[in-house]
Amino acid sequence: GIEGAVAATAEEVYLGLDEEERLVARRLFGRLVHIADDTGVTRRRVAERELGDEARDVLDLFVGQRLVTARADGVEIAHEALLFAWPRLRAWLDADRAGLRTHRRLTAGA
Repeated sequence: GIEGAVAATAEEVYLGLDEEERLVARRLFGRLVHIADDTGVTRRRVAERELGDEARDVLDLFVGQRLVTARADGVEIAHEALLFAWPRLRAWLDADRAGLRTHRRLTAGA
């Protein structure tokens, strides 16, 4: 189905990146997702200028495969399915969620 197709395409693009670009991709997708406390994740639209110049080439690769859309009103993940179907993105989000929980615990206790 669509989930498998978008996940396979995303992984193919990612594996074609060099090490530095892979770090940029991780940051890019981190910006394009809103992580709720424990309720899950949703797509988030971000102004392209907020992503920085270093993200441009990596962004273009994902846009070229229609995994991310870039319009005048912002950049966002094209398919909600990507949030759940791409194992690498799930792992990043799980790690980010754990870090977010730790940060909230520390700031709540301060």
